[in-house]
Amino acid sequence: MTDPTMAPPGKHFMSVFVQYVPPFIHGREWTDADRDGLQNTVLDQIGRYSPNFKSLVRHVEVPHAARARGRGRPHREATSSRAS
Repeated sequence: MTDPTMAPPGKHFMSVFVQYVPPFIHGREWTDADRDGLQNTVLDQIGRYSPNFKSLVRHVEVPHAARARGRGRPHREATSSRAS
């Protein structure tokens, strides 16, 4: 599938899914510095397998879980218990 509106001609779009990032870090909300650190860690890991990758990146977004879901607090999965 090709969508020319996702990137300018000759450029590419890449989406990276990180399996798990906790809603809180060290018992507190994530700061911009924390998100920058996560961003750099992910880009550095990809760069280990793709030389010059980081230098080619033009834009990065690291959404916070709560903001990505449009809520004021982090998402928590519902749990249920079985009657014995």
